[in-house]
Amino acid sequence: MSHPVLVRAAALVILCGVTPPSIAQVARSAPSVPPVDAPELAHVGPFAIGTKVVRIALPAAPVLTGPDSWVVAPRTVSVRFWYPARSALPAAYIRYTHTIVARGSRPVTLVTPGIATSDAVPHGGRFPLVLMSHGFRGWSEAMSYLGENLASKGYVVAAIDHADPAGSDQGALALGFGNVLLHRATDQSGVLRALLRPSASVARMIDPRHIGLIGYSMGGFGAMTTAGAAYDPGSPAFQQLPAAARAKMLAERPEAAVAARIGALVTIAPWGGQPTARVWTAASLERIKAPVLMIDGENDDVVNYRDGVQSIYAALTSSDRWLMTYEAARHNVGNNAAPANLPDFGAVESQAEPVWRGDRLNAINLHFITAFLDLTLKNDRTRAAYLDVPTVRAADSVWPEPVGPSGSGAISGDAQPTHWRGFQRRWAIGLRLTHAQARKSR
Repeated sequence: MSHPVLVRAAALVILCGVTPPSIAQVARSAPSVPPVDAPELAHVGPFAIGTKVVRIALPAAPVLTGPDSWVVAPRTVSVRFWYPARSALPAAYIRYTHTIVARGSRPVTLVTPGIATSDAVPHGGRFPLVLMSHGFRGWSEAMSYLGENLASKGYVVAAIDHADPAGSDQGALALGFGNVLLHRATDQSGVLRALLRPSASVARMIDPRHIGLIGYSMGGFGAMTTAGAAYDPGSPAFQQLPAAARAKMLAERPEAAVAARIGALVTIAPWGGQPTARVWTAASLERIKAPVLMIDGENDDVVNYRDGVQSIYAALTSSDRWLMTYEAARHNVGNNAAPANLPDFGAVESQAEPVWRGDRLNAINLHFITAFLDLTLKNDRTRAAYLDVPTVRAADSVWPEPVGPSGSGAISGDAQPTHWRGFQRRWAIGLRLTHAQARKSR
């Protein structure tokens, strides 16, 4: 099948006066356009993509100003939207620029190509809304591969920029992390409430009956609470906060009206389940009702895969849930693939994985997140076959036919029921996928 983005690009060659190789290079360099070895559902969908940024004012909340000082102040966050559009000219494709400041490294500016057009005319009609929340010191376009790709498949994606502070010394990091603890969930619920108002600028694009939430790392921490899990007042994670600010934070329970609207929850390497934090009890995690897809690396030493992520998964007994695990991966499994030419190790360590190709990680995430959101938000029952894998370990799945000529790129489907659906022969490897159904109410 021809790639939708490249088809649209080729059709505009004469109009734009650009040669086909140039257009193809721009499209393929965008992280939202997966490589040729991507599994089936990773590929870009049929819609052109528009994008815009909106500023959203949030209610006053505690803001730390020092180790023992805080004020109550209003917050304003930027939200990057990606949405199905009527058309998009390749010559006008956006580029996202962001400067990262990794600890012990000099600032590095990342320039990420996109396949969206700023302020493109919306396609018309209403689409499921997916709210997206980045990790600590991330930014709204850090997962542009997800935002653009999902928009091309008929979703409106709203990525919050939580404006985490950029300082790299220990004091600034501690202060910034304290504010993340205070704000992640309230930012998410506040933005969602704002987007669902009839007066919101994107209200006519959104189907308010179908809402998903994606959170990476600290975004996943916030997403668990936004979806209904109250914080544990006894958690050691909150002891660094000033007592009065901590009391105010813990007094605010998850908004039941917001949690009830979430029809799908994706958490990528979520922070908060590890024994050194344990920000929720098992009983509070049971209050999450939405279906959940969790994704992480089996060697994630930031959020503790074994004793943190797996403990969250086990406690989500009220949710139909999946846990997709990258073997030999650590924590950096959520953001855009890191550029190959990052200048020093600090920048590499903050953005890349030691073993996995970044574009491969992005493609597999796209495949499973697409299947999950299509199933839960669009009720596309055909997607269940991509999540109902025949073996827990991908490497244990079997292509039933004898090995034929290599290089065909054929993907498994109905004729290969013992192989992970949507993957090429020999390419379903390094992954595990477990599934647990929600416990039935007595």
